[in-house]
Amino acid sequence: MHDIADRFFEEGYRSVFRMKLSRGLSRLLLKLNPFRCDLMVLQHRPGQHPCPGPGDIISPLWVDTGVRLPVRIERESARSDIRRVTRSELEWFVTREPSMIADFIENTWYPTVKRRYLDKNVDFDRDVLKHTDCELLVIKAPGSIQIGGVLVRYAENRPSLWKIGVRDGDHAHWSKGVSGAAYYFSFKHLESRGHEYVRLGLCRAFLNDGVLQYKKKWGCELQDFRQHAYAFRVLLHTRAARSFFLHNPLVVLQDDGFAGAVFVDGQPAEESLHKMVPRFFFNGLRAMQFYSADDWRLLHSERF
Repeated sequence: MHDIADRFFEEGYRSVFRMKLSRGLSRLLLKLNPFRCDLMVLQHRPGQHPCPGPGDIISPLWVDTGVRLPVRIERESARSDIRRVTRSELEWFVTREPSMIADFIENTWYPTVKRRYLDKNVDFDRDVLKHTDCELLVIKAPGSIQIGGVLVRYAENRPSLWKIGVRDGDHAHWSKGVSGAAYYFSFKHLESRGHEYVRLGLCRAFLNDGVLQYKKKWGCELQDFRQHAYAFRVLLHTRAARSFFLHNPLVVLQDDGFAGAVFVDGQPAEESLHKMVPRFFFNGLRAMQFYSADDWRLLHSERF
């Protein structure tokens, strides 16, 4: 739930109290709304919503992402990443040497995560990585200097780009194109091994999520993932609730798969909404739906 709270309050919040509620008490609180809340957000397992309502928006907690090989580089942003890799004269090699994997975990992945997420406890993850069967794609700068890498894990012979990092967590290495190199080199390596699909990992189910948008440039598609979901319900139609949905287009769960839900100001013409589809569309979505942020009416829908 921290991700949702951060989207509401931009990390400027504190938890007032926490408590466990029975289904009956939950329904009563939602009906009476004694705290005058704007929005209910309930995390649950799909199909186990304790107090469903007709206006609920059900969104997956995570979406799984991946790309089909060979990757078709169609977006200019991806081409730009590849040009940066070429200018930086980056190279790569793959190893399963345990000592090199251990070195990557301690001196590349671990400091990268700790610099990005200061309060995140990754000691348990660090131990798990050391005992997981995987291979390491090492990214080198001129002079055989290792500046980054990516751990590739295999499950049922399907590869996943598991952990990416830069040496010593040094942000200067990102500017040399390590992020793009990790994807581009991994795709080349896995394609040469005969793989037709590679997982890129889980992302938050918001269409403007930065990580999800980065993967979109490489042609990622969304895979159905229904382990957990959020139920959103507007309790008071306030400016704050309206603003949340205006600024957070999201993936929603429907019977036949995923759809994209975008909330807009006013009542734009259907032609204008149609032109917005490429901005929010991801491969794997069955439909794009545009709603009025004023009264939640469906204004435009396109199926794929």
